[in-house]
Amino acid sequence: SLLPGSAAPPPFEEPALLLKQILLFIRRSYSESVSLDDIASYVHLSRSECCRRFHRLTGQPLFRYLMQYRIDKSIELLLSTDRKISDIAAAVGFSGQSYYTACFRKQKSVTPGQFRRMRRTAAGRHVAVSEAGDI
Repeated sequence: SLLPGSAAPPPFEEPALLLKQILLFIRRSYSESVSLDDIASYVHLSRSECCRRFHRLTGQPLFRYLMQYRIDKSIELLLSTDRKISDIAAAVGFSGQSYYTACFRKQKSVTPGQFRRMRRTAAGRHVAVSEAGDI
C-alpha cells in the first residue's frame, strides 16, 4: 500500500505485471526479428536488468525462453502445414533456415524436417492401428 503523498511505482515495477508484459510482447512479436533490446525497451528497463528480472521470475534466461517459444510455434506449423522449412523459420522470427535448424536440433536432437517426418510416420501408424482394430 502507498503512503499518503507517495508516488505510484513505475508501471512494470510489480513483478507479476512485468512478467505478464514481457510474455505479452513475446506472443505479439515473436514472428518478427525481435531482440532482447526490443523487449527491454518495451518494459522500460535496461537489457541486463530486464534479463535479470525475467530469470529471477521464471528460472530461465529470457533469450532461451524466446527461442523455446519460437521453436514451439514452429512445431505447430511443421505438423499442421506443408510449408517449406525456410518459410516456417521466417514465420516464427528466425533470420535464416540454418540458424533455425541449429536451434531446433539443439532443443529436439533432430532437424525440423526429421521431426516432421517422424511425427507424421508415427501418426500414420496410429491411424493404421486404430483402423485395423475396427475390423
